[in-house]
Amino acid sequence: MNEEEVREAAFGEIDAAMSGIFASTRSVLEAVGTLVAIGCGSDSQIDAALGSRSRNVLSSVMSHLDYSELDDASIIIMRDGPTCLTMDPECFDEEMREVIDALRIRDRVELEWMGAERLGLVEDFSGDAVSARGSFDECVSTDLWQLVPLGDLRTTEVLWMQPCFHQRFWWRSRGAQFTYDSILTQMEAFLKTFPDARQMAEQLQEMGHVTNPG
Repeated sequence: MNEEEVREAAFGEIDAAMSGIFASTRSVLEAVGTLVAIGCGSDSQIDAALGSRSRNVLSSVMSHLDYSELDDASIIIMRDGPTCLTMDPECFDEEMREVIDALRIRDRVELEWMGAERLGLVEDFSGDAVSARGSFDECVSTDLWQLVPLGDLRTTEVLWMQPCFHQRFWWRSRGAQFTYDSILTQMEAFLKTFPDARQMAEQLQEMGHVTNPG
């Protein structure tokens, strides 16, 4: 190998190592958040999850963590979410796979945030990370009502947590009491939960599917 090849190989190894460090840090934060979510967030349990990694090591890495996958996740949800309203529910498992995976990305990020909060490190997230999380929430919250037809595919993945945390995972829990069929029979309650769905309700009224959108 010549000098240029050696240099490129060395940089490649550094990149791979750094990627491993970042992935490992995120896994630790998620593990701690998971313990918190199931009510096992005692000091001894947290210390066991941390292993040999100290809070200082985690803190030094956290400002470099990349959460740009949240941008892609929100784009997928906003792109494919509206089709939930017209698609045969039997096709959801296959056709809505990307949306379901996008919701899981947001789940993992929130568990990481909970882990960071438990460790007293939440302030160490970069501004870009905070913005990515906030941008997802802003984009998705307005049109979340479009995902109600997913039913259990959306709502059951928080059931392993203690109930007090369900509301924090609002993209899962908000409107969990509704099904696609119940939208029509509980329209007033549905609009109280999802006021941004009013235009859809008015369209259903015009089509004769509901007499009063509330």
